[in-house]
Amino acid sequence: MTDRERAASWIGASLLRKEDARHLHGHGMFIADINMPGTQEIAFVRSQSAHASVRHVTKPPDSAGRVFTLADIAPINVLEAGPELAAHRHSPYPPLADRRVRYVGQTIAACMMPTRAQAEDLADRVHVELAELPAVVDVVAAMRPDSPRVFDEWPSNAYISARVVEGNPESLASAPIRLRRRLRLNRQATISLEGRGVLAYWDYRLDELVVYLSTQGGQVKRLALSQMLGLPEQKVRVIAPDVGGGFGGKNRIMPEDVAVAAIALKVKHPVRWIEDRREHLLASVHARDHTYDLTISADRDGTLLGIEGDIYIDAGAYALWPTGAFQEASMASRNLTGPYRIRHLKLDAHTVATNKAPMGPYRGVARPGATFAIERLVDEVARELRREPFDLRRQNIVTAAELPYKTAAGLKLDTGDYVAALDIARGTSRFLRALGCAVVAEIPLADGRRADIVALADDGTIAIVEVKSSVEDYRADAKWSDYLAWSDRFYFAVAGDFPRELLPVGVGLIIADAFGGEILRNDPRPPADTRLAAARRKALILRCARLGAERLQRLLDPQAGLSI
Repeated sequence: MTDRERAASWIGASLLRKEDARHLHGHGMFIADINMPGTQEIAFVRSQSAHASVRHVTKPPDSAGRVFTLADIAPINVLEAGPELAAHRHSPYPPLADRRVRYVGQTIAACMMPTRAQAEDLADRVHVELAELPAVVDVVAAMRPDSPRVFDEWPSNAYISARVVEGNPESLASAPIRLRRRLRLNRQATISLEGRGVLAYWDYRLDELVVYLSTQGGQVKRLALSQMLGLPEQKVRVIAPDVGGGFGGKNRIMPEDVAVAAIALKVKHPVRWIEDRREHLLASVHARDHTYDLTISADRDGTLLGIEGDIYIDAGAYALWPTGAFQEASMASRNLTGPYRIRHLKLDAHTVATNKAPMGPYRGVARPGATFAIERLVDEVARELRREPFDLRRQNIVTAAELPYKTAAGLKLDTGDYVAALDIARGTSRFLRALGCAVVAEIPLADGRRADIVALADDGTIAIVEVKSSVEDYRADAKWSDYLAWSDRFYFAVAGDFPRELLPVGVGLIIADAFGGEILRNDPRPPADTRLAAARRKALILRCARLGAERLQRLLDPQAGLSI
């Protein structure tokens, strides 16, 4: 990289953060900071059993209009989560349990009082009669034919199973080195600094449901709320104020979101729920919990040949809308070769239901598990051959001369110098010989071809339509710094507060993702190299933005506050 390119690059640049001042002065605005007149607080009655039938819920005699079960917030349209594949099994997930609870912490009833403490006291007085059922807690045992079922109507406990076969795995049977290991990556919660939260009320002036959510995906949740509550999309407004972390865990519709919004429609005054840390650990999005039962094959000279075996993903009791957890197993199997020249694969990947909290996206999705598995296996081969683990990695890792390189599982490694990085790490860290090392290969989305800026007006106004939690996400994002400097008329249509006059969410998502990609695909000169110089990248994005401006003019209302 030349000095001129380095000066124009965001890589390694020291940029001032633009959102710190108000937070440091205590001027942040999170869900718990919103003071809405007449707000009542919600506390949930949760299951204390991993698997049980709900026989009866007894409300305190003086709680009329303050304790809500599923029947009280009806009608609710429970959405089917997961891929639209016939093999993927449906796991209906109501906002409040009906006849069955399937994990500890599942919501059964909601209690409403002027303060959270009073709501919790009321929840303690609600009596729930449960009949215990056998619980499924081990993901491997869950796949045995005699295992209890999480859903009685399922023939097995698998949401979906898939096989990956690449190369010639039959040849591995004669490999001189064959090591079988069972590895487990533990379950964890997402532990965002701010827990989940939702405040909802009916706005009589605008005749719409307003829902404040601590969320990463306001448009996704807006669509879900409209469909589950039976409201037109334009009658649901989702606002994400400041969000204290999410890491993926705040990007799926959750039962508390729907329950609070449904209660707001019944009581006609604001209601709010703030997740405490105990609730978060019990019933928020869980992650990881992979089990790998794998055999790695290698030659005596240390050449890694292939991997066979099973991958088990403990996805918990329900699939979370919209996508479920199916991609976890797919990504784990596809990323399992890492940056190594492993050419033969035979993997069975199982996404399994158990009586645990549902799995959702969390930092890296399946890649940490796949990296953990392959790096442990490489260490085992090194130990078997009495080789130094660094040297074995260096022997098998893809070199810069081989890039771009297509792995056996079909992933494209496009740029980098893994050998040089490995040597630098080896030479600079005094801890690696004692602790070992691991190599992670990250893959970009959509080959990096995406137009973030989608409209530029002649007067210099820039319109951005992208799914982000709040305007602050743009101000804090280094990649926008140059564009912010170009125009003093910057407008945002973001997931945090989408103008109600816009067309339904489908349009917003198309603009944010597929539309941007479509512009680039239609461009006669799509970028073949993601390492474009800053000036060329700006020109490309602006050229694509102009292509989209005319189409956006027909979709956006200039009077709505979003000018193009």
